[in-house]
Amino acid sequence: MRAVSRKNFLRLGGAGLIGAMLPGAAGCNRSHSKVVRFFTGTKETAALERAVTEIQVDRFEEQHPDIDLQREALQPDEVRREIQSRLRSKEPPDVFAYDTGPGFGGVLADAGLLRPLENAYKKHGWDIYDWAKQQATYDGTVYGIPDQVEEIIVYYNKDLVPEVPHTVEELRQISGELKGRGKIPFALGNREQYPASHMFSIGTSNVLGREGLDTILYGDGRWDTPQVVEVIELMFRDFVESGY
Repeated sequence: MRAVSRKNFLRLGGAGLIGAMLPGAAGCNRSHSKVVRFFTGTKETAALERAVTEIQVDRFEEQHPDIDLQREALQPDEVRREIQSRLRSKEPPDVFAYDTGPGFGGVLADAGLLRPLENAYKKHGWDIYDWAKQQATYDGTVYGIPDQVEEIIVYYNKDLVPEVPHTVEELRQISGELKGRGKIPFALGNREQYPASHMFSIGTSNVLGREGLDTILYGDGRWDTPQVVEVIELMFRDFVESGY
């Protein structure tokens, strides 16, 4: 475990729609330990992130001057690969930043690797938005503290698209005109072997709405519905084969 300065301890983490601070279940017997191990993704990349980190760490230091904060940072992909083995190790992290939702934090909760935080919420009166808290709640029990919202933004060139399209057909017409002028209508950043999940998220959010997505993520809904298939066909087959 690589010890770091207290100023670098806390990173507002999470690479999913909402990131959360989650307590490892195996570490909950060390309540009187003078060391808190924190496991997270890559360190801060912007001055604003560093400023927020220092504010929160300063506050923690004032309240707990006898605690040594140790932080280990890996790339987000490495955290996902290693988190289960770390939580099962002899020295698991006490706190770690991880993605929420049933496919990330929910998997760890199902495996019994997280400590429930119901009592901590009541004891400390943590005021968290209900919609955010829901992302770290699995089978009716809350396991994390949401600390980050990730926004997905689409930019467009007003010189090339003077009027915003309101339907898929209007978007298709504009794209066809741009393609005819030798322009690439759409561009997105994606890494090798990544599924372009943000593009999929945008499409499914528009087609299903929040209630429809919640039914799939937290209820008995299914991904193989005609609406979801329609999104996949449009974004990843139709537009690609049309040269957009």
